[in-house]
Amino acid sequence: STCDATPCAASSSPAKTLALSVAKAKSAEEVGKAEDLTKEIAATTLKAEDSIEEMEGLMESITKAAAAAQDAEGAAKQYLSLMYFVDQEKKDLPSTCTGTAAEKPIVATIDGCARACDGDIHECVGFSFFPLEGRQQVPEGLCFLMSKFKTATYYTGCNGQHEFNKCYAKLSKFESTSIAPKADGTCENCLKEVTKADRCFGAAGQLQQQGGQ
Repeated sequence: STCDATPCAASSSPAKTLALSVAKAKSAEEVGKAEDLTKEIAATTLKAEDSIEEMEGLMESITKAAAAAQDAEGAAKQYLSLMYFVDQEKKDLPSTCTGTAAEKPIVATIDGCARACDGDIHECVGFSFFPLEGRQQVPEGLCFLMSKFKTATYYTGCNGQHEFNKCYAKLSKFESTSIAPKADGTCENCLKEVTKADRCFGAAGQLQQQGGQ
């Protein structure tokens, strides 16, 4: 038989299914099955809520990125390669870093990332930038705003390519200082570890051995 959309939807709702299961339960085993169904419905509801929160977070990030892109031209001039504050001879090499995130990742130009970091004045000290695939000549990509840098890796096998793949540190936060690791561990803002990698990035920021496929 057929039915219109509303009765069909109601008959297949989780609450309806649970009610029917409990009503038909005549044994401990069946009651147990009904309880399992209750847990399953609760878990599904939580997953749906998490998905909604994730989507809301993504939309918030996109909105922030769009706002950061406005009037952002030149903002990155106040940021230098993180390696500048470790070893100035390595400042032009591509680099990656780890640390504590200040915000969720955004997609923007380097200037847009810098402006977003400026907007988070109490937390953000820099960002890690990865150009989007196929846009190695255009400074637009994924950036991770950082409230603290912990480790850094610089890459010696890129032969002048991937120049935008870098960690950038806010000049006003690190000017006239060195954040190279200190053996005695007394420097709070210093990196814990710096690694030299004799290789380069593959497409979309993936790493590959120099000369590898």
